[in-house]
Amino acid sequence: MRKHAPGPSIGEIFGSLNEAKSNPLQFYMNLRQVYGDVVRVRLGPFYEWYLITHPEDIERVLQSNQRNYRKGKFVTREVGLLTGEGLLTGEGDVWRRQRRIAQPAFQRNELSPLAAITIDAVEQTVGRWAEFAKTNQTMDLTTEMKKLSLEVMSRALFSKDLSGRVEAVERAVIVTFEHINRRMASYPFIVPKFVPTSRNRRFKKELRYLDDLVWGIIKERRLAKTQAKDFLSLLLNASDEKTGEVMTNKQVRDNVLSLLMAGYETTAAAMSVALSLLTYHPETERKLQEELATVLGPRGPSIADVPQLAYTRTIIQESLRLYPPVPAQPRQAIGDDELGGYFIPAGAIIIISQYVTHRHPDFWDAPEIFDPERFTPERSAGRPNFVYFPFGGGSRQCIGKDFATLVSTMIVARLAQTFRLEFASASLVDSANSFTLRPRVLCTPRLR
Repeated sequence: MRKHAPGPSIGEIFGSLNEAKSNPLQFYMNLRQVYGDVVRVRLGPFYEWYLITHPEDIERVLQSNQRNYRKGKFVTREVGLLTGEGLLTGEGDVWRRQRRIAQPAFQRNELSPLAAITIDAVEQTVGRWAEFAKTNQTMDLTTEMKKLSLEVMSRALFSKDLSGRVEAVERAVIVTFEHINRRMASYPFIVPKFVPTSRNRRFKKELRYLDDLVWGIIKERRLAKTQAKDFLSLLLNASDEKTGEVMTNKQVRDNVLSLLMAGYETTAAAMSVALSLLTYHPETERKLQEELATVLGPRGPSIADVPQLAYTRTIIQESLRLYPPVPAQPRQAIGDDELGGYFIPAGAIIIISQYVTHRHPDFWDAPEIFDPERFTPERSAGRPNFVYFPFGGGSRQCIGKDFATLVSTMIVARLAQTFRLEFASASLVDSANSFTLRPRVLCTPRLR
């Protein structure tokens, strides 16, 4: 006999949609606390949704039975307006072929040239913040981190200094990202993309700008006799080891924009949170300064220093635990399944929330407390898989995980080494329903 998961009443046509939209993360936390690790809930008129929070069930969806789950038409349709059928939204054999081709480009031994890009970009930020510090100017930390993240991502992708077009690129990225976030937050009342609203027209205009930019660089690179050391060249030159297949220009375009979307806002959010939490926790900040003084002295970090910046990495890991930039991700069941002993029907939407599982009291001591040392080797030993998965998991784990970790470590180390932040205001969780968790932080940098 099939056992159905518990949950709030699903009698109304939209179920708990209003409650979920007002504060989705708190809604998910409440569901787990009241109903357990598998919860059935209606969040719209067409599908049953299931929140799953136990690592064994998450492992089944993302890894051991992953072929029974896809990202879901809603997400792939909306995000695909920008990224096409790249690694972020592709499914099935199309996705697997692209992943095989692209994977070698993201091996750790390919990242060394990109570290210099990060260092150069962060030094520009250091110079700008020094001017803020001289005049006691308050700045929006999240905006600053977005500027830095966009600079790092654009150079890592294209090896180009886009300074002459930085405002246009930044505007295009912000408009296209915001448009997709707004459409996802408006579910199920989404205005069709062909309706000529002002927002749809603006999205199409800025997407054309990004397309022209990316297509132009791809064509230029195809004609060039020498290749730059960046992700674009790696993608253009990559081939499937088994078949020799290479990516088409369209696939390269889709994956460039997929990497931009996956890395830009999430990296900015992660760095904003890590730097913010240091100000709330002076003892952690003191230990960090001791490590930076020992490993770096007065100079800035290099890629060779990253393995020695162990405490810096635990700060980033703990920041990602408490405030994962992508706090939840959906999947859709292709066929019937069973999770946590409960029947999951074909077509059901599965919600996997990093934010909730990262705070699961069965697996984390004092889960609401910021404690970087929980990620030391001694305390991490024996921790189950999928209790901590800020970059997703299984075969669809973020392909840029190593690059994101490298970038975040070097940036947090350099900025914390040079500045002390004083907050005018801070909100680490934005409850708005969006693709990523977005902190809101106003602060003033002080030179050390």
